[in-house]
Amino acid sequence: MKKIIFLSGVVLIVAGVLFIVFQPVPKYDIQQVHPRLRILQQPFQSVKAFFFWDGGSIGIEIVDRDGRREEFAIPSHLGENDHYTKVFVGAIYDQKSGAVEIAQPEQTKRMLICILRDYRAR
Repeated sequence: MKKIIFLSGVVLIVAGVLFIVFQPVPKYDIQQVHPRLRILQQPFQSVKAFFFWDGGSIGIEIVDRDGRREEFAIPSHLGENDHYTKVFVGAIYDQKSGAVEIAQPEQTKRMLICILRDYRAR
């Protein structure tokens, strides 16, 4: 009986790890991605992520293969209910000068997620 419980636990742990490692990444429609992200040429020279202690805001800086640099911000502020629903272009933090909110951010956000996944630890 103990052996069955132990094996069941091992199977659940392995299944959980496999789910985390191989979870699907959201697909995006490139035609709906903001033009300032869509114009960047891959492979990127660098992709940097910045995290802020304001509730979890994320900043992203991308330098493309031609040296063109663009910054994006995905805010998450303490006390607000709309965490990670907006995307700003032009700055790594939404409250910095130059940050402009993207009108329909979902596809841009999905592409940024894919870029962060593909360029992690490089």
